[in-house]
Amino acid sequence: MKKISFSGLLLTVALFSSGQDINTIINPREVERIEKTLSSNEMQGRNAFTPAINKAADFIAAEFKAIGLQPLKNGNGYRQEFTIVTPKFVNTSATVDDKTVDNKNVVVVSAQANVKITDQSGFEKVYIKPGANLFQEAYKYVGKDHNYLVVVDTSFSKNFVRLSGFKRNLFVTPYTTVFLLSATDPKQYTISATHELIESKLANVVGMLPGKSKSAEMVVF
Repeated sequence: MKKISFSGLLLTVALFSSGQDINTIINPREVERIEKTLSSNEMQGRNAFTPAINKAADFIAAEFKAIGLQPLKNGNGYRQEFTIVTPKFVNTSATVDDKTVDNKNVVVVSAQANVKITDQSGFEKVYIKPGANLFQEAYKYVGKDHNYLVVVDTSFSKNFVRLSGFKRNLFVTPYTTVFLLSATDPKQYTISATHELIESKLANVVGMLPGKSKSAEMVVF
């Protein structure tokens, strides 16, 4: 069995790795060393997208190596790297049933710089109806492996613009979600959007302790 450890549980992983008694690993001196290092001024709060988060990752990776954990094969050492995209709005336009739609009534959530869809594009059309929880319902259609046109009832006009918050920190994906504020069920439509994409690199720090019996299974800590 493979045991996967994330950065928050260095001491727990040390127990699995070394086989030592818990009292020889978890002791005030060792806890203080790790906590003081990660909370030091040098780490600057370990804020994402800053050099300080890389310092913290380097420290954690070194701890993983010191206790004998292995890196995963599909990573960069102990780092599992990924990209986050933040779209910066440039413009949007929409025509629905031969009528021009105000761009404030359209929110396009996409990691693509240029999006253009029509009623022939194969987007699944779904609805957020009066009385629903706007943000709970909207969340169901964002970040999924599917393209959606979400028709939002005009009773949500006051809060509709807040759906643009879903555009913060997107994973890179070819799928798009379009929110359209409308009092009617759109039959024909053309919607276009342009964003400037700002890419940021992040990584999780992961260490692995292979087991002996069920090598195809993993336990995540």
